[in-house]
Amino acid sequence: MFRPGRIEGVALLAVLLLTATAYGEGGQRHAPAALRPHQTPRILTAEEATPRYPSFQRSPAEIVYSGDGSALLAGRGSGPSRPPARLSSWLKWLSWTSTEAHGSGADWHDNCVPDCATGTYYPYSAAVRAYRPRDLGGYLLYTRLTVTYAGARPPYPAYRKGFITFKLVYTAKPESFGWTYRGG
Repeated sequence: MFRPGRIEGVALLAVLLLTATAYGEGGQRHAPAALRPHQTPRILTAEEATPRYPSFQRSPAEIVYSGDGSALLAGRGSGPSRPPARLSSWLKWLSWTSTEAHGSGADWHDNCVPDCATGTYYPYSAAVRAYRPRDLGGYLLYTRLTVTYAGARPPYPAYRKGFITFKLVYTAKPESFGWTYRGG
Protein backbone atom coordinates (compact mmCIF):
# COMPACT_ATOMS: atom_id res chain seq x y z
CA MET A 1 0.00 0.00 0.00
CA PHE A 2 1.31 3.45 -0.98
CA ARG A 3 1.90 5.81 1.96
CA PRO A 4 2.90 9.34 0.90
CA GLY A 5 4.38 10.22 4.29
CA ARG A 6 6.68 7.21 4.24
CA ILE A 7 8.26 8.12 0.85
CA GLU A 8 9.00 11.70 1.95
CA GLY A 9 10.48 10.39 5.22
CA VAL A 10 12.84 8.03 3.40
CA ALA A 11 13.85 10.82 0.97
CA LEU A 12 14.50 13.22 3.87
CA LEU A 13 16.61 10.60 5.66
CA ALA A 14 18.70 10.05 2.48
CA VAL A 15 19.30 13.82 2.11
CA LEU A 16 20.31 14.10 5.78
CA LEU A 17 22.74 11.19 5.49
CA LEU A 18 24.34 12.60 2.33
CA THR A 19 24.63 16.05 3.92
CA ALA A 20 26.16 14.64 7.10
CA THR A 21 28.81 12.71 5.17
CA ALA A 22 29.65 15.70 2.99
CA TYR A 23 30.98 17.71 5.93
CA GLY A 24 34.20 16.89 7.72
CA GLU A 25 35.15 17.80 11.26
CA GLY A 26 34.98 21.53 11.86
CA GLY A 27 32.19 21.96 9.29
CA GLN A 28 34.59 21.88 6.31
CA ARG A 29 32.78 20.71 3.19
CA HIS A 30 34.25 17.61 1.55
CA ALA A 31 32.39 15.36 -0.86
CA PRO A 32 32.67 11.69 0.11
CA ALA A 33 34.89 9.61 -2.19
CA ALA A 34 31.86 7.68 -3.50
CA LEU A 35 30.32 10.95 -4.72
CA ARG A 36 33.45 11.98 -6.67
CA PRO A 37 34.44 8.99 -8.82
CA HIS A 38 35.96 11.25 -11.49
CA GLN A 39 38.43 12.75 -9.04
CA THR A 40 41.99 11.48 -8.90
CA PRO A 41 43.60 11.10 -5.48
CA ARG A 42 46.19 13.47 -4.10
CA ILE A 43 49.27 12.65 -2.04
CA LEU A 44 50.71 14.06 1.17
CA THR A 45 53.76 16.13 0.15
CA ALA A 46 55.06 17.34 3.52
CA GLU A 47 56.19 15.30 6.51
CA GLU A 48 52.82 15.95 8.13
CA ALA A 49 49.68 17.96 7.56
CA THR A 50 46.55 19.13 9.33
CA PRO A 51 43.28 20.35 7.80
CA ARG A 52 44.31 23.90 8.67
CA TYR A 53 47.60 23.41 6.80
CA PRO A 54 46.93 20.79 4.11
CA SER A 55 49.87 19.62 2.01
CA PHE A 56 48.09 17.48 -0.57
CA GLN A 57 48.83 17.68 -4.30
CA ARG A 58 48.50 15.83 -7.56
CA SER A 59 51.77 15.16 -9.43
CA PRO A 60 53.91 17.01 -6.86
CA ALA A 61 57.44 18.20 -7.59
CA GLU A 62 58.69 16.71 -4.33
CA ILE A 63 57.49 14.63 -1.38
CA VAL A 64 59.04 15.06 2.07
CA TYR A 65 58.30 11.79 3.85
CA SER A 66 60.58 12.02 6.88
CA GLY A 67 59.40 13.66 10.07
CA ASP A 68 62.46 15.92 10.29
CA GLY A 69 62.95 16.76 6.59
CA SER A 70 66.10 14.67 6.29
CA ALA A 71 64.70 12.52 3.46
CA LEU A 72 62.65 13.55 0.45
CA LEU A 73 61.72 12.46 -3.05
CA ALA A 74 62.56 14.91 -5.84
CA GLY A 75 64.35 14.97 -9.20
CA ARG A 76 67.50 13.00 -9.91
CA GLY A 77 69.86 15.94 -9.72
CA SER A 78 73.56 15.71 -10.46
CA GLY A 79 75.04 14.85 -7.10
CA PRO A 80 75.32 15.95 -3.49
CA SER A 81 73.47 19.12 -2.56
CA ARG A 82 73.27 21.39 0.45
CA PRO A 83 70.65 22.50 1.43
CA PRO A 84 67.84 20.53 -0.29
CA ALA A 85 66.29 23.77 -1.61
CA ARG A 86 69.06 23.77 -4.21
CA LEU A 87 67.84 20.59 -5.87
CA SER A 88 67.98 21.12 -9.61
CA SER A 89 65.02 19.03 -10.76
CA TRP A 90 61.67 17.58 -9.67
CA LEU A 91 59.88 14.25 -9.65
CA LYS A 92 58.70 13.20 -13.11
CA TRP A 93 55.26 11.60 -13.07
CA LEU A 94 54.66 9.08 -15.85
CA SER A 95 51.01 8.46 -14.90
CA TRP A 96 48.47 9.67 -12.33
CA THR A 97 45.15 7.78 -12.29
CA SER A 98 42.29 7.08 -9.91
CA THR A 99 44.02 3.88 -8.69
CA GLU A 100 47.76 4.58 -8.75
CA ALA A 101 50.53 6.95 -9.82
CA HIS A 102 54.00 6.16 -11.18
CA GLY A 103 56.97 8.48 -11.23
CA SER A 104 60.74 8.63 -11.19
CA GLY A 105 63.39 10.76 -9.57
CA ALA A 106 65.67 10.37 -6.58
CA ASP A 107 65.37 9.72 -2.87
CA TRP A 108 67.51 12.44 -1.26
CA HIS A 109 68.99 11.73 2.20
CA ASP A 110 70.82 14.10 4.54
CA ASN A 111 74.07 12.57 5.83
CA CYS A 112 73.78 14.78 8.95
CA VAL A 113 77.53 15.57 8.93
CA PRO A 114 78.55 17.56 10.88
CA ASP A 115 74.89 17.76 11.97
CA CYS A 116 71.49 17.40 10.30
CA ALA A 117 70.98 21.16 10.00
CA THR A 118 74.12 21.60 7.87
CA GLY A 119 74.53 18.13 6.36
CA THR A 120 74.74 17.25 2.69
CA TYR A 121 71.91 15.56 0.77
CA TYR A 122 72.82 12.58 -1.44
CA PRO A 123 70.52 11.30 -4.24
CA TYR A 124 69.58 7.65 -4.82
CA SER A 125 67.89 6.99 -8.17
CA ALA A 126 64.37 5.70 -7.55
CA ALA A 127 61.02 4.77 -9.05
CA VAL A 128 57.98 5.93 -7.08
CA ARG A 129 54.55 4.28 -6.91
CA ALA A 130 51.61 5.77 -5.02
CA TYR A 131 48.52 3.59 -4.62
CA ARG A 132 45.62 2.41 -2.42
CA PRO A 133 43.42 5.54 -2.59
CA ARG A 134 41.16 6.06 0.41
CA ASP A 135 39.00 8.81 1.83
CA LEU A 136 40.79 10.07 4.94
CA GLY A 137 39.45 13.02 6.86
CA GLY A 138 37.35 14.06 3.87
CA TYR A 139 40.27 13.98 1.41
CA LEU A 140 40.76 11.41 -1.36
CA LEU A 141 44.41 10.41 -0.88
CA TYR A 142 46.86 7.71 -1.90
CA THR A 143 47.67 5.85 1.32
CA ARG A 144 50.71 3.83 0.21
CA LEU A 145 53.99 5.01 -1.27
CA THR A 146 56.59 2.50 -2.50
CA VAL A 147 60.07 3.65 -3.48
CA THR A 148 62.20 1.19 -5.50
CA TYR A 149 65.92 1.74 -6.06
CA ALA A 150 67.62 1.00 -9.39
CA GLY A 151 71.16 0.74 -8.02
CA ALA A 152 72.66 2.29 -4.91
CA ARG A 153 70.26 2.86 -2.04
CA PRO A 154 70.37 4.70 1.28
CA PRO A 155 72.78 3.07 3.76
CA TYR A 156 70.19 2.17 6.40
CA PRO A 157 68.77 -1.27 7.30
CA ALA A 158 65.22 -0.44 6.16
CA TYR A 159 66.46 0.06 2.58
CA ARG A 160 68.41 -3.23 2.21
CA LYS A 161 65.69 -4.97 0.19
CA GLY A 162 65.95 -2.43 -2.63
CA PHE A 163 62.53 -0.94 -1.92
CA ILE A 164 60.61 0.60 0.96
CA THR A 165 56.86 1.16 1.45
CA PHE A 166 55.35 3.93 3.53
CA LYS A 167 51.81 4.05 4.90
CA LEU A 168 49.79 7.25 5.23
CA VAL A 169 48.45 7.50 8.77
CA TYR A 170 45.43 9.61 9.69
CA THR A 171 44.66 10.62 13.26
CA ALA A 172 41.18 12.02 13.93
CA LYS A 173 41.86 13.84 17.22
CA PRO A 174 43.82 15.98 16.86
CA GLU A 175 43.31 15.67 13.11
CA SER A 176 46.62 15.09 11.31
CA PHE A 177 48.24 13.08 8.52
CA GLY A 178 51.75 11.63 8.26
CA TRP A 179 53.89 8.98 6.54
CA THR A 180 55.10 6.02 8.58
CA TYR A 181 57.25 2.99 7.93
CA ARG A 182 57.00 -0.27 9.80
CA GLY A 183 60.09 -2.39 9.27
CA GLY A 184 59.79 -5.92 8.12
